[in-house]
Amino acid sequence: MADINIFKSSAYLLYKNPILFVLPSIGSIISIVFEAFYLVGLRNNNNQNYFPFSDIFVLFLFFISFTIAYFQLILISRKIIPKRGFENKNYYNVIIFELLVIYSFYALTLVDIGGYETEMRGKLASAKTGHFSIYISKISIQFNDSLFVNIISFGIPLVLLLSIISMFFNAWMVQYILLIAANETRSIRTSILGPYQSLRNLVILTVHEMDNDTKKNIALLFIISTLTSIIGFVFTDIAVIPVADGLTLYILQFTILNIIGAIYSPFFLVCLFLTFMSRPFHIDDNNILDF
Repeated sequence: MADINIFKSSAYLLYKNPILFVLPSIGSIISIVFEAFYLVGLRNNNNQNYFPFSDIFVLFLFFISFTIAYFQLILISRKIIPKRGFENKNYYNVIIFELLVIYSFYALTLVDIGGYETEMRGKLASAKTGHFSIYISKISIQFNDSLFVNIISFGIPLVLLLSIISMFFNAWMVQYILLIAANETRSIRTSILGPYQSLRNLVILTVHEMDNDTKKNIALLFIISTLTSIIGFVFTDIAVIPVADGLTLYILQFTILNIIGAIYSPFFLVCLFLTFMSRPFHIDDNNILDF
């Protein structure tokens, strides 16, 4: 049994536990189906404001997204953290509520960034798509120096911001799971101290207690996340696939982006768990983690 870095460990755990890909894949399928349903409604009604019961759908999708994220965190933690950390079933309601609070902040932040991204994409898109341009307009790449400058100046801050936000909120949720598993909240009865304490632990670890190896791992994970965010930015905002129909182009690139997310998100979360574990970890041939 030998020490190996978190990236090899994460790849090994995912290879041995393909079930960790199931929930993100289900989430991607749900997202693609609902988006296709929405686009069919747009096309058939020729109305960019068409979306029956939009508020209910958005709220429903939010809770589906949170449910998948919650069980994904629990599932990964059970593959990494000794099971005795979750023997007390009475704290599952605390885990659900407090993770919902953290995830809600995360979702609201992404919504705000998405609104800004849509607005900027609409300004830079050289080819409009009629009634549907407000939703699915893509920037058409042309040999235009000023356009490339605008895309780069718009894309670089956005990609870095998305990477930082993703790292921060996912690390916060992972820290909260570790806090629960370490029995540090067993005497806490309020639903505020858990997220606060996990955030405090994250800040302390980041500012004061992070060793050089952990810093290197975090830096590499941030670089990988940034590269993934670049891919996300390209497929979200730029017409990569040569398809003339705007709605078809949108759903094709949306599907590719969801497939990439379903593959990368389990790897990202496993890396975070292994990075923030407080003790050294090892993996043997039986896929058992020793602490």
